[in-house]
Amino acid sequence: MHQALSDAIDDYQRWRKSQQISKQTIANEASILRRFLSVNGNIQCRQISEVHVTRHMEDASKTRSTDSLKLDHTVLTTFFKWMRHTKRLPTDRDPMFGRRTPKTIRKERNRLHVSAFPLLLDTAEKKTPRNRALVALMLYTLLRDQDIADLRIRDLDMNAGYLMCRIKKTKLEDRMPVSLELDTEMRQWLTAYTKAVGVLQPHYYLIPRLAPTPMRGADGMFTEVLLTPQPELPLSRGTRVIQGILQGAGFPITDSHGNTAREGCHTLRRSGARALFDQLVADGYDGALRVVQAMLHHSSVEQTERYIGITADRRTRDDLLKGKQMYRLGSGDGVVSLVR
Repeated sequence: MHQALSDAIDDYQRWRKSQQISKQTIANEASILRRFLSVNGNIQCRQISEVHVTRHMEDASKTRSTDSLKLDHTVLTTFFKWMRHTKRLPTDRDPMFGRRTPKTIRKERNRLHVSAFPLLLDTAEKKTPRNRALVALMLYTLLRDQDIADLRIRDLDMNAGYLMCRIKKTKLEDRMPVSLELDTEMRQWLTAYTKAVGVLQPHYYLIPRLAPTPMRGADGMFTEVLLTPQPELPLSRGTRVIQGILQGAGFPITDSHGNTAREGCHTLRRSGARALFDQLVADGYDGALRVVQAMLHHSSVEQTERYIGITADRRTRDDLLKGKQMYRLGSGDGVVSLVR
């Protein structure tokens, strides 16, 4: 098949969308493939070689971190595999042949200690009760922001103590338990929500979008701007909302050079997951990781271990050695013979 690169990218994107790949994944792939097109021009697919990949990676490395370049490597590998399968590339040609995946050091991600949760909730409430409800849902359900944005009033059953959730990433529906803390937070929010918009309808969004409403005084002059819930519109830009709350609580969202530290919604999710794990372990529950895995909706325990920054071996190591004597001296004369 003879086809220009731009047309192949369009076909590939349509194919990916037909498989119900998430919108965010599609957008990330499109960005990388557009860069490949921009750097190399609209060449014929059959002309693509390792030279074009090298050119792309060199250009991408100017603005992208090593972690991001790993995504470029994965996306291009998958794209070229599809091209070979669909005869757009010769079956014996692999432009990625011999190219190693960029290596990175897996860094410990920042987490808030459980003692900081009240401050975070109070900081969120200073702007609007809706923000406090958003933080509460993240901390006490460990849901992703896009899953929280889909929740409706009808999904929350306060009497039964359950929240019906739809997990986009795994295409799973889960009836999650409402903890005592979340019950308290949701009752406060629903009271404030009702006061703002009137009787809550089942189809209203649980965490709605906000709209600024200017308020005028008796003299007709603007006095303040209120953030009014828009019950039929879902939450948008959740990450930006959470970043503002983190900053307000004194939690840094940039590094020492002013670059983004990639803190946001996942910071709360990681913090809640680790706090739950530590609490279950302290209570002597052997299946702590499994419970946290179920809350996070991860496909494996290993994924959960990486996410919360702990493994069973490292946990045992810390328990055995932290604050304790590492070596016990024997009763010999201190000299060990190395020759037998």
